[in-house]
Amino acid sequence: MTASIQPLQASGTPGLVGQLASWPIATRVAGTVGALALAVALAACGGSSVGELPVPVPPPVVCTATDGGGTGFALGVCAATNTSAFQPVATTVAQTGESSYDFLLTFPANLPANLSTSLRFTSANRTPIGTRDAVGELRGAAYEADANADADPANATLVPPYSALIDFRQAWLYSQPAPSDADTLQTMTYAGFGVWERFGTASFDDGHFGVWHSPLAAASALDARPTIPREYAGVAVGVISPAAAGGLYTRSYGFSATVTISVNASAGITAGAISNLKIASAGAGTDLTIESVPLRDLAFSAMDNFVGQPQRGALLTSTGTGAAATGVVEARYFGSNVSTAELGREIAGRFRFQTSDGSLRGVGSFGVRAPAVP
Repeated sequence: MTASIQPLQASGTPGLVGQLASWPIATRVAGTVGALALAVALAACGGSSVGELPVPVPPPVVCTATDGGGTGFALGVCAATNTSAFQPVATTVAQTGESSYDFLLTFPANLPANLSTSLRFTSANRTPIGTRDAVGELRGAAYEADANADADPANATLVPPYSALIDFRQAWLYSQPAPSDADTLQTMTYAGFGVWERFGTASFDDGHFGVWHSPLAAASALDARPTIPREYAGVAVGVISPAAAGGLYTRSYGFSATVTISVNASAGITAGAISNLKIASAGAGTDLTIESVPLRDLAFSAMDNFVGQPQRGALLTSTGTGAAATGVVEARYFGSNVSTAELGREIAGRFRFQTSDGSLRGVGSFGVRAPAVP
């Protein structure tokens, strides 16, 4: 028997971007098997066990994570029921240094008040390279604060309740054992982005995943649009989760993807696509099994009103094969006023989508960068 919702990224221990449910569910299953074995053993000593030794039935797991739901850029997930819900969790990630983040989550009133949290991640919270820092086929910088922090200063394992964050300002392929600047697929100068997790109880059954983006210290000109047409390219990371039975998956995964955006100067975004979604379905560290998600490309609608930012537009099913999906994308320009060429040099944002049959939901964040202007 396998857990209904298992790791979003493959790893030897439950944890970042959500090694949820595999151990607690296995424990419950083992307990039930043990009770059955005891009843059989006692019955063998004489007489029938029928009516004498009823097999204990574990109480149903009550998941508050899927209560209410909404249209936000976070997912509440429940392992016991293989379900998820969009949740409007307000998220702020302020990067206060190279390895320092002020992390603030404010959950809606229908969810437990103790989920809302404000904390600071520092270098002491960072996991070792290769430890719960991969999402899909990409590796970033992972930070955690958990219930076992004092006994585990090396952040080798993750014990709920916990909060966690991965930053993909610099993104490497999972296969790089020791990422370096020379191996990066992308390095953002003006914006950071990534994923977060929050599990408020002592299990991996009932929790939340979300996405974020924020300016870096070098961003001296926010919201300033480029003055010439530009082509942007970059990556996205996020979480996909089953919303109903019979869909693409019966558990949650972290995913990575490719993002391209076309900008016609002050006219705004004229085209864009999120494509090539990939998950790590098995393995650990630098030995992951990468699979493509059978989902058609998600195309940006034209977004021509960037007077107030961030700006929102629609995601529509585009080319490719697989399931159709639609959703919402939010984008914002990041750059610097050191030169005209650096105005709007990068775009970061977040998005959500759901398949047309309603069986799969996803949330993600992205960062794209335009080439230098000659």
